[in-house]
Amino acid sequence: HTWINLSSLFAANLKEYVPSTNIGLVHSFFRVMDGYIQSFAVPKPQPGQPVMSPERAEILEKCITPLFFMSVIWSLGATCDEGSREKFSDMLRTVAQGNNHADSLPAEGLVYDYCFVYSAVPEDEEQPRWVHWDDLCDTCEIGRMTKFEDVMVPTIDNTRQKYVLQHLLTQKVNVVAVGPTGTGKTVSVSDLVLGGLPDRFLGLTFTFSPQTKAGVLQNSLMSKFDKRRSHVFGAPIGKHFVVFIDDANLPQKERYGAQPPLELLRQLLGHGGFYNFTGGIRWNAIIDTSFVMAMGPPGGSRTQVSNRLMRYLNYVSFPEMSEVSKRTILNTILKGGLSQRGVKSEVIDLSSK
Repeated sequence: HTWINLSSLFAANLKEYVPSTNIGLVHSFFRVMDGYIQSFAVPKPQPGQPVMSPERAEILEKCITPLFFMSVIWSLGATCDEGSREKFSDMLRTVAQGNNHADSLPAEGLVYDYCFVYSAVPEDEEQPRWVHWDDLCDTCEIGRMTKFEDVMVPTIDNTRQKYVLQHLLTQKVNVVAVGPTGTGKTVSVSDLVLGGLPDRFLGLTFTFSPQTKAGVLQNSLMSKFDKRRSHVFGAPIGKHFVVFIDDANLPQKERYGAQPPLELLRQLLGHGGFYNFTGGIRWNAIIDTSFVMAMGPPGGSRTQVSNRLMRYLNYVSFPEMSEVSKRTILNTILKGGLSQRGVKSEVIDLSSK
């Protein structure tokens, strides 16, 4: 086994949209890595059956180092802005080279440009490999009756962000999407939460404002939960709630600098519930529920959220859209608009030149 020293990545002074802590990033790494390892477990093993078959363990052994680096990219490197990604990519390659693992990363380009694709099922016989995100983007066909405001064009940016979000949310990890206004945080997260997860996941959405109160949030959440048993609430049996909170850092700070709605969430994430003050003080445990939040960088009406809450969350940054993604969106919508108006295909093909 080889020890890989990642301390240089912590000292990189990368620019982040929302500040993180080193210990929080370490926890984030283990959550991402745990999700990959869990994918090799045998589904519903019988009593006495190993959790991982020898065939699956053999595949994991081949994939473990690339998956390690994939986890580093989307934990330690998931918080920085677009300008810092090139710096992080170069530093990670230096670390890999210094530990004789350069061949475990994609050969060229930024490490953010690739996804490690594998199958934990021996019968699939799929070769584990790094694949460019562009090859994983779905196609987008705009029909004659489609409204343009309903169109979400798959790009390299939103494809990789959705992949990371889906990987974390299906593992019931609490997540925060961070980035400037106009980078697609709300659209991408809500689209995933409300219809892009497996059937056992049920999506709920809330939007914060500067006037959001803790009591209103608590009552709204309790109105959605099922009573599972005495003082225990959560999603219906066999289901799991994913609660999306948009503009999570908008609530105003009170006199002593706290943000009561966020303190309520901190208590829920840290202790698994909150107190109910109706009809006497009692503790309500909340089960089968995880959270994904979206917030912009601190400034103006957006506040800096306490690390007491942020340490429970995995960051997924939404940098400014790349030129390639902008061109993809414009070309797709332009072609769809021309097609809806009956323009000849020869002319439509010229629109992308």
